[in-house]
Amino acid sequence: MELHFLSDNLFWLVPAFFAIAVLYSSAGFGGGTGYLSMMVITDVDQSIVRWVSYMCNITVTGFSGVRYGFRKVLTFNEIWPWVLGSVPLAFVGGQLKLADRLYFILLGILLLMAAMLLLFQKRKREIRVNGVFNTLVGQFSLGAVIGLLSGMVGVGGGIFLSPILHLVGWKTPQKIAALSTFFIFVNALSGAIAFATRNAFQVPIYDAGILMAAVLFGAVIGTNFSLSEKGKKRIRSITGVLVAIVAFRLLWQHLG
Repeated sequence: MELHFLSDNLFWLVPAFFAIAVLYSSAGFGGGTGYLSMMVITDVDQSIVRWVSYMCNITVTGFSGVRYGFRKVLTFNEIWPWVLGSVPLAFVGGQLKLADRLYFILLGILLLMAAMLLLFQKRKREIRVNGVFNTLVGQFSLGAVIGLLSGMVGVGGGIFLSPILHLVGWKTPQKIAALSTFFIFVNALSGAIAFATRNAFQVPIYDAGILMAAVLFGAVIGTNFSLSEKGKKRIRSITGVLVAIVAFRLLWQHLG
């Protein structure tokens, strides 16, 4: 495998990753599903796809997490039940080396789910003090499921967690965004460590570094300048359509 395998595509991947980071970080996400959607178009080996996605996720949510940390948006008690189940399972998922066909089918399904959540997410929900996701068992279980799937494909899982929490009215939008950021960071880090220790592959330092720099600049903008709700909805819709197209392409290619 060539070290600079993405070099021929950097001219469009860099602005694409930058734009994805701006959009996703403004909503408390790392952008994993967006990065994966862009990279699979280049037919890159799944090992590199997952690794670059992990690294970009960690970069974006690491920066955003510091910002949320300074504001003390969440308490420890609001965080630990979610990551207690997700981090170990993300590590397990990161250790798995799936057959290429199985990996891309699973990725296609998860991207399609992410697209639907982006397109049909409703943010204004009444906060509910009771419910399954306000219990330790509910938070542990949902975190574990999302953590395992996230580790298997190379994302942090916030794109799945956040819409569910908005739907059930878990907490305020600010708290959900902060939790999603932290959730993505620890799961992507867990998955990346497991993946690196169990899978032999050549790290594209040059290409990955450029893409990580692009998403970092995007995260700076996304976390500092909030978009209007109307603007967010429009951009989410466009992103959802693009992710759905990639998902259908993957499923058509690998299920046919």
